[in-house]
Amino acid sequence: MDEIRAMFLRQSLKDCEETFAEALKRRDAPTWDWLVVTAASESQAAAYRAQIDARRKAGQLPKATRYLVIPDPGGRRVGSGGATLNVLSEIARREGGDTPFSMKRILVLHSGGDSQRIPQYSALGKLFARVPRALPDGRASTLFDEFCIALSCVPPRMNGGLLVMSGDVLLLFNALQIDLERTGAACLSIKAPVWTGTRHGVFVSDVNGGVSRFLHKQSEETLRAFGAVNAQDMVDIDTGAIWLDETRVNALYGLVRGSGERFDRFVNDRVRLSFYADFVYPMASGSTLESYLSQPPEGEMSDDLLDCRREIWQALGGTELALIRLSPAEFFHF
Repeated sequence: MDEIRAMFLRQSLKDCEETFAEALKRRDAPTWDWLVVTAASESQAAAYRAQIDARRKAGQLPKATRYLVIPDPGGRRVGSGGATLNVLSEIARREGGDTPFSMKRILVLHSGGDSQRIPQYSALGKLFARVPRALPDGRASTLFDEFCIALSCVPPRMNGGLLVMSGDVLLLFNALQIDLERTGAACLSIKAPVWTGTRHGVFVSDVNGGVSRFLHKQSEETLRAFGAVNAQDMVDIDTGAIWLDETRVNALYGLVRGSGERFDRFVNDRVRLSFYADFVYPMASGSTLESYLSQPPEGEMSDDLLDCRREIWQALGGTELALIRLSPAEFFHF
């Protein structure tokens, strides 16, 4: 069974390599409209841009995709949620018009960490760290290159919307396992042992196949108490991959659309919104406003954060959050 699984994943990667190669040749091949990388500072963003620009000039990235590297505003750490709102604001500014996200396929790679556990990558970040694999053209691969290849099969499976990924987690799966065209919001998950779940986020499913709760780095006892562990001692782990359709993207952008004052309320180093704790949590069917307001923040708890959460609840609360289980699939956390 392990060999069959390995063969399936090798073929899936080969399919992605072929799809990516086709996107390099043809401008009309279905690919991302926007690929955005977030960074912690302008200096880190400059290093990311140099890496991406070199690949573009060498013809190693699809020409139909527009690439952006966006640092946290003013070098202030605004959290993954604040960084996402910053990305949407910048795309809307560049697209213009009343419907800037209409039919736009957007991939966001959050890579604004400090790489404290591997300081040799503190300048370039883990996103451009080498991985032990040669690319089909013979180049040494990096996490960024693997993301571009592994996710090249996703755009044909979706309409306009936003796929958010963590820049230090590589997910290998077959895109035929997903269908995002009729999905409003979804978490992409794989099965993992319960001990792995204690170090990551875990989804608890409801009777309709959606997410009822999102548990982040909880003990095994807590995971079992909430029914997150199956008979094989496995959990639905958070891979960091979250899908939002155009409606939910517009709802998020509506939080900061308009005056600069609204943007500053949500995107700052005081509230430090988390994409997962502040945006994903309220979409789970078992979440309540009371439990949402009491969730541990990425920074410090404050009245400003509570006010922001109340508005986010109005924008996203009640959304059906689908749980897409990928199998066979592989999850690499760097």
